[in-house]
Amino acid sequence: MAQVTDQDQAIVVANQEFIRNRMDPADFDIALDAGMSQGEYWMVWYDRKGQFRAPGGKHAVRVNKATGEAVFMKGQ
Repeated sequence: MAQVTDQDQAIVVANQEFIRNRMDPADFDIALDAGMSQGEYWMVWYDRKGQFRAPGGKHAVRVNKATGEAVFMKGQ
């Protein structure tokens, strides 16, 4: 994996991990959390689209800036 130096790259890597976990990014609003992305990770949040937000419908992917390793975190 390669270094992830900007927000756009972080979202691309996060989307790949999201799809690998059988989730479709098109079904979600995607936001990068700048406050949680100050350290060694980018935090990308996925909130299921729709008029009413369902409990457990928000997921996250943490992307390591130095290595590009992504970790999927399922909502509860």
